[in-house]
Formats: sequence, C-alpha cells, structure tokens
Amino acid sequence: MFYDLFQTQVTYLHIALYAAFGLSVLVQLCIYLGKYFRFAAYKEKKRTYTHDTPPVTVVICAKNEAENLEKNLPDILNQDYPDFQVVVVNDCSDDETEDVLKRFCAAYPHLYVTKIFPDPYYKHGKKLAQSIGIKAAKNDWLLFTDADCKPVSNQWIRLMMRNFTPGIELVLGYGPFTRENGALNYKIRYNNIFTAMQYFSYALKGKAYMGVGRNMAYHKSLFFERGGFKGHTHVLSGDDDLFVTKVATKTNVAIEVNPQSWMYSKAPESNEDWAHQRRRHLLTAPYYKSGIKRSLATEVVFRGFLYFFFVAVMALAPYRIITSSAMFMRMLFFYIAIGKTGRKLGHPRYFPAAVWFDITLPLASLRFYLLNKFSRKRNIW
Repeated sequence: MFYDLFQTQVTYLHIALYAAFGLSVLVQLCIYLGKYFRFAAYKEKKRTYTHDTPPVTVVICAKNEAENLEKNLPDILNQDYPDFQVVVVNDCSDDETEDVLKRFCAAYPHLYVTKIFPDPYYKHGKKLAQSIGIKAAKNDWLLFTDADCKPVSNQWIRLMMRNFTPGIELVLGYGPFTRENGALNYKIRYNNIFTAMQYFSYALKGKAYMGVGRNMAYHKSLFFERGGFKGHTHVLSGDDDLFVTKVATKTNVAIEVNPQSWMYSKAPESNEDWAHQRRRHLLTAPYYKSGIKRSLATEVVFRGFLYFFFVAVMALAPYRIITSSAMFMRMLFFYIAIGKTGRKLGHPRYFPAAVWFDITLPLASLRFYLLNKFSRKRNIW
C-alpha cells in the first residue's frame, strides 16, 4: 500500500516537473520567435530612406570630460554633413573642460557651449543639462551623444538623419563598447548586445521602450509637446529610455544599425564601475509601461524556470532524451538569435560563454535591483 502510494506521488511529481519545464520552453520559444528574431532577421536594404539633409544640432552633456572631449569632439565637429551645430553643456565641471571647449570654439564656429554653475543647495542629474542643451539648440532636429563617445565614421549624422521619413519622430542608434582584454569587458559587451537585441526587436514590433543616450535622435517639438522629462524628473536616469517609453508610438520610431553610424564608448574597467552603471540604469525599470514590464519580466522569470526545471527533470525524472531535445531546441533558437545579432552588431560569437551569461546576468540584475530598492545611497550622473 505504502509502495503504491509512493509510486503515485512520484508520478505526480514527474508530471508537474514535465509541465513546468515544458511551459518554460514554450514561453522561451515564443519570445524568441515572436520578438527577438525580428531584429536577428532584420535587413537594412528593405527600407526606404530620405535623402534630405535638414539642419541638425548635436547635443552633448559633459561633466569633467576634458580628456574625452579632447579625443572625441573633433570627430563630431568634422562630420560630413552640410548644416549642423554642436552644443556642449558644461555641467559644473571642475577639471579643464572649460579650457578645452574654449580652444575648440575658436576653431569651430558651429560649436556652441553653455555652462551650468554649481549650486550648493541643489543637486541635479543629467536631465537638467540635457534640457538646457535642447533649449540652446538652434535647429529643430536633435542628435544626442555623450562626451566619452566616438563615432565610427564621419557619416554618423547623415546615417542617423536619413531615417526621418514622414511619420518618423525618433531614431534609435547603436552604441557599442570598445573591445579590450579581460572577462569583464567580454561580459559587458555581451550584455550590451543582448540588451540591444531586446530594445531593437521591440522597436521593430512597434513597442519601443528604450534607446541609448549616446546615439539617439528626435525632433525638438516632440520633446516640448510631450512635456520633456516631466513625470520622471525625480529619477536620476531616464533621459533616454524613459523618454522613449513616454513618446514612442507604434509608427514614429526607426532604428539605425549601419556600422558607420555606431557610437563607441569605453566600457567600465572595474566590477564596481559596472555595478554602478547597471544600478543607475535599473532605476528606470519600475517606470516602464506595465505591458513592457510584464513582457521583460516574463522572459527573465521563465528563463530562470527553464534552467531550474531542466536540472530537476534530469535529476529526478525519466525520459531524459525528450527533456534534452526540448532544451536543445530552446538553446538552438537562443544561439541563432544571439549569433545573428552579434554578427549584425560587430561582435564575435559568444559560444559557449553565452550559456553562462544567460544564467548569471539576470541574477546580477536582480542583485542590483534589490540593492537599489533597499539602499539609501543615491547616485548622481
């Protein structure tokens, strides 16, 4: 009697494990087929671009960026574009930023510099500097990057601006990190392309929720008509992703991923710097639209279920060939998507390290999220 009862319980356990694992595989396959393959299969040649070259203003916010401005600003000021202005907002810098900018202003008449002075009673983030730069811009079309970013070519402005066909108000570009030796740099670059695969895929699906502030363009009227950063001014981050979440519609967003349009920046060089960057980015997650939050959370949760129940089924249940085949199918879709994305975005294949990152990076994000939630320390940009 007890033996039969034990056998029945084990059978029910097997069924529960198979059901949980099967559901996890199914959800993951639907996400990759329905979302991530949109960018993996994306082909630039099928699009129609404008040949107009309207006047544009490049906005750069700089806080103690003298060295980066010295290296990167010439590549922006010397872009191959008929009519453009560069506005640099010197945000309370106490290094040689002001001296560097004065020298560039003397050599480049299309460079305009404005400055924010320190206020002992008021601490601000990047959004104030960004808003001042937008107001200072003389042109209606705006292109954004950071002081630590270097364009791949002198065609950056032209390639970003060609996307403003009728109805397009917002263009999302790509910002890779420079390749250097070391496991941390490898991990950061992988995380960057996975994130890019997500937000580019959602944009192609008509559900854009983020972009990167180091390579983005939109119309000044869009900023003011939608209230700028109103609604999330108290959030230190979000000048890029929360603004995109706020203003994006199903039809007003385009993406630009031509390699000549990329904006490279240096990756964090220590785990502490990377953790600081990730924590700052995760501050914005609670302010995404509810549908986007559910969708992104579903992927992460069922990815965790996938690995957990795979181990459980392989350890406790029979029919391991079926389980292994289902897992192989999910991993095949995963590798196809991340492989095509990696090649499209100029990164090497991440095999077999991708499996390790697929498991550990969500855990790291969860840790940073919890630190943000329970830490009293506030970061500034």
